[in-house]
Amino acid sequence: PPEPLPPDRFKNFKDALNAGADALKRNRADEAKTQAQRAVQEAATLDGDARAQAGQLLFKVTLAAGDVSATQAALEAWRSACGPERAESCRSQANAALTQLAKKDPKNKALARDAAEAVDDEVCAAKADRAPKPQPCEATALSRARKSGDGWLTAKLLLAQALRDDDNDKKLINAEKACTAPQCASLRKKALQKLVARAKADNKPDEALQYALREVVVGNENLSPQERRFTRTATLEAACVAYDKAHKPGECRAVEKKT
Repeated sequence: PPEPLPPDRFKNFKDALNAGADALKRNRADEAKTQAQRAVQEAATLDGDARAQAGQLLFKVTLAAGDVSATQAALEAWRSACGPERAESCRSQANAALTQLAKKDPKNKALARDAAEAVDDEVCAAKADRAPKPQPCEATALSRARKSGDGWLTAKLLLAQALRDDDNDKKLINAEKACTAPQCASLRKKALQKLVARAKADNKPDEALQYALREVVVGNENLSPQERRFTRTATLEAACVAYDKAHKPGECRAVEKKT
């Protein structure tokens, strides 16, 4: 007989998301809020797209209720939930919604300031990611990200700074550890890939292998236990070649199995 299909781990999330959207459409505020909060909870262990959809729904529900404070909190939660898939565009949408919210309440100077700073800091992180030299805005943006607990933005800025410094692996290690949430997986993998490359260049095959194995672990963290599998990434393949060359053929595979 054919093997049974694996359970759809998105089912509860989809049910809550659809129920919340339907309740919002029918002006059933309490039901919409309950289902939106349920969707957020269900999405927490899924992927970035699910977290973004749940966060956006909760924002719409609180906005419809006319609670500015709750709406701002929902926006911040939405932005924090973005990633690793399409993190930048998701965060941009949340910040645009925050800007629109501030325009609707022009007397709320604190909200206007928060909206402006959120956009400025995101733009700064994008500039820092591309610039060959430090940007004047980085210190302020990093300080605000740390103060607000925005792990993704903190990691993004630290990674940009670390990639400009070819002689300081500690900065890369700190950037990789700055945010261990599922949203930050892409940033962590980028840091680990650079650490592998540097270790190989410095003829440190053992270090390179450990960083490569860690990259595989990070890539699996956003998956359910049933979906997790040991995957040989291109980074790991290259690290294994160098490791076996330094030790003996097949030694890398033995280390993989122990890991």
